[in-house]
Amino acid sequence: MVIVSRRFYANTNKLEENERLKLIAFATFQKARRGARKGRNPKTGEPVDIPELVTINVTLSENLIDSMN
Repeated sequence: MVIVSRRFYANTNKLEENERLKLIAFATFQKARRGARKGRNPKTGEPVDIPELVTINVTLSENLIDSMN
């Protein structure tokens, strides 16, 4: 786990600069933008503006998935 933690820390800047980061035999990380939208407060039913967000999509490699099954 220490190796994975160090690897993530070292590659954080790469993900900030680029849209995609691929760690072979582990996973691919890709920036995704979620556009602003209208929502609703579930408690009061009042309309709420939800701002645009930048999130990260993670796709596990087939090798990692196979090793877990």
